[in-house]
Amino acid sequence: NKFFVVGESYGGHYAPATAHGIWQRNQAPAAGDIKINLGGLAVGNGLTDPEIQYQYYPEMAYTQAIKEIGHATVSESTYQSMKEAVPGCVKLIQQCQNDHSTCSTAQFVCNQALTQPYYATGLNPYDISEPCKVPGLCYNFTNVDQWLNSRATQAALGVNGKWESCNYQVNSDFSADWMRNYQQDTLPLLASKIPVLVYAGDLD
Repeated sequence: NKFFVVGESYGGHYAPATAHGIWQRNQAPAAGDIKINLGGLAVGNGLTDPEIQYQYYPEMAYTQAIKEIGHATVSESTYQSMKEAVPGCVKLIQQCQNDHSTCSTAQFVCNQALTQPYYATGLNPYDISEPCKVPGLCYNFTNVDQWLNSRATQAALGVNGKWESCNYQVNSDFSADWMRNYQQDTLPLLASKIPVLVYAGDLD
């Protein structure tokens, strides 16, 4: 059977990395390795190339919002401040690719300047047309949490632990990885004719 690697959001990092790892091992498998029939890679609304993607947060919050929902989500002065922060942010992200000790600083500075102004509006980052209705991820994941924490589900999955929709300690532990680019991991897949689908919404 074909094996597909799919990820969303931060999966824009680990899905390409996982697919690339499988592809790489398939090129020269070690003795005893099982070849995985890699069928394709898909990334939805993923953070894959921060150097490019972070440049468009001001436009998403202002220009794109006007186009999609009829009004900006931030003021014009905030929009201008965000635009002015882009060159410095891009420079930090570029430094992060070669010196990983700078990556946490890049994440902090860029998020403060380019994402925090939007979050301060109280709007849903996954749908700019509505407010964030539940603190954290904006949606009620109670049913998902209960199902994944049930004994029957965990027994079927062969795991034993506490499921959380989003663990902010784990999130912060990846601060040094956040601004690293992973788009280059898709290039060998494409060259090998392995299908790659990257898609994003127009409201998030």
